Amino acid sequence: EGALNLATAGELELGDAAEIASTALNAFKDDNLSVAQAADLLAGAANASATSVGEMKFGLSMVSAVAAGVGLSFKDTTTALALFAQNGLKGSDAGTSLKTMLANLIPK
Repeated sequence: EGALNLATAGELELGDAAEIASTALNAFKDDNLSVAQAADLLAGAANASATSVGEMKFGLSMVSAVAAGVGLSFKDTTTALALFAQNGLKGSDAGTSLKTMLANLIPK
């Protein structure tokens, strides 16, 4: 049901919505999210900013592993991507920028 809601909210094919939700659940295991919760967070972040769920998908694909690795929650990650979108940085560019920023915060 959550993937269907995400597909509707994001104007996506059901398979794309399921892939986005699956990525979120796998990368952010510690958040113990349900598909419905992930869908709500994604749709909410996209609707509150100047981006789409589809663009959020591309951003998440770039940053999820690093964000989860440094302890950033799914909610905080989607919020950061939405904030980037509000400032003109969307999709994979936003994800790559956030990933680079987070990676630079880790002591080497």
